[in-house]
Amino acid sequence: QTIEQILVVIPALLMLAIYCDTAESMRLVEIATIMWMGSRFGFWLGYHHDLQLRAPGMIGMLQNLIILLYGCSRFGYELAGMIGSMMVISIFVIIEWYLLAINKL
Repeated sequence: QTIEQILVVIPALLMLAIYCDTAESMRLVEIATIMWMGSRFGFWLGYHHDLQLRAPGMIGMLQNLIILLYGCSRFGYELAGMIGSMMVISIFVIIEWYLLAINKL
């Protein structure tokens, strides 16, 4: 599952890096990467010990979705103001709901 997660973490980190203005804010990219690697390691440990212990490792996925949502909303805001931001967020949420629906979660 880590390979599938890489398809989400790379765009999230690139988007975060694009919107970081200063060297201080670029530390967020480093922190997000370290947190993701830690959560993947936690998921791996849980996977080998007990299925219920995998849940804390999913925090990295939530983190990446939040970063992607932030980047998408900021992109929409730069394109068309508040309406553009709301439209991009709506599209993002609809896609996530669709992915959940087809997986019957």
